[in-house]
Amino acid sequence: MRTDVRFPTNGLQLAGHLCLLDGVDGPLAAIVVGHQTTGVKEQSPAVYAARLASEGFAVLTFDAAFQGESEGMPRGLEDPFQRAEDFRAAVSYLTTRPEIDPDRIGVMGVCGSGAYAPYAAQTDHRMKAVASVSGTDVPSFFRGADPEGWQQMVANSGNLRSAEAAGEPAATFACCRRRPTPTPPHRRLSSSTTTRRPVACIRAPRSTWSCGARTSSTSSTPSPTLPRSRLARCS
Repeated sequence: MRTDVRFPTNGLQLAGHLCLLDGVDGPLAAIVVGHQTTGVKEQSPAVYAARLASEGFAVLTFDAAFQGESEGMPRGLEDPFQRAEDFRAAVSYLTTRPEIDPDRIGVMGVCGSGAYAPYAAQTDHRMKAVASVSGTDVPSFFRGADPEGWQQMVANSGNLRSAEAAGEPAATFACCRRRPTPTPPHRRLSSSTTTRRPVACIRAPRSTWSCGARTSSTSSTPSPTLPRSRLARCS
């Protein structure tokens, strides 16, 4: 049985699915499952939720703040610190449910959430178990491939934050573009009139986009010494 639920985090309402196996008596052990970067709860978390629920667990999947059906602007923002807070909020919500044993709640992160979940658990001991399903360490991939370029991205991040604090507008730039609209046979356009609209943009001060995926330009694990991710979709 799947129930649509909503719960608060830092003034925003998160949208989630609570999955329970029919006919199982509570209180139940529960698992919070977080989605991958650029993902939503209906994707890989739903697959894990179905399997875990069949084993007798209550499972809560949810869309991160600013993403999916959850509240928050700008849409598509990937904020590592908020992502960790979302896990804590999900646990708080589960403790209010009569079907759940508050002393048996675990968390599981898929891909990007595989870093946010253990980070959140470091300071929230209500999380009795932690699991991570991550195929690669994307930040290490970028750091190892181009150390100098990595350091330049970090330096640019700080410079753009300072500029924004001084009143300059947030800098954005397109990184993935849609294919141009095919020109009808009866019309001829010069190259200067053919435009392409950006599918996504990066809102300064940081982060790297690859087509089809967003990756943090510093670390997928939040750190107080590193700037936050400011990724956003643009129309």
